[in-house]
Amino acid sequence: MTNQRVVFYLPLKKQQPLISLSLFLKLSIAEDAEDGRVIYRFTATDRDSGKAGNVTYALAGDSQELPFRVHPITGTLVLAPPGVDYELRNSYFVRIVASDDGTPQKRTENGAYVSVEDVNDNRPVFRVTAPLGGSANSVQCTADGANCTVHVHESSSDSVVHGLAHLNATDADSSENGGPFKFKLLDVNEGE
Repeated sequence: MTNQRVVFYLPLKKQQPLISLSLFLKLSIAEDAEDGRVIYRFTATDRDSGKAGNVTYALAGDSQELPFRVHPITGTLVLAPPGVDYELRNSYFVRIVASDDGTPQKRTENGAYVSVEDVNDNRPVFRVTAPLGGSANSVQCTADGANCTVHVHESSSDSVVHGLAHLNATDADSSENGGPFKFKLLDVNEGE
């Protein structure tokens, strides 16, 4: 019996992938963008030849919990379910890893800030209350605050001194899409 030795020659792995983006890449996406919307395409190069020069992409660490996905071959960052909502979170930091197929495997990591652009997707919410010093029972509203009735007694001087009701409106959208508000009293008998 003779001893045989098998020798594998592997290319010397010296290079690690280089992601071509600045350290503080700033991206943005509208909060009403549909799932699958392309946000950015990361590119990385590896100067090694053959299989060792093949680069794949992935989200790093805690970025996997974000509403984004990256295509492993193309490096395309896309919006993933459940999407983004400006009112819940208006920015993200996404970490991307580019890895090669060499032995040992080399990798590099970089990131990007993704800001969420607000759209006017929320209606103003009204809150009607009795005026300060007025009777708390003088205002009755539906649970959603959409319809309110203000009770005023003809002989009451409270309505002259304190007003009939206090009306306030808020909007969850940014100030660009929310207030200030304009109020208009409508005659409920109009159009009849």
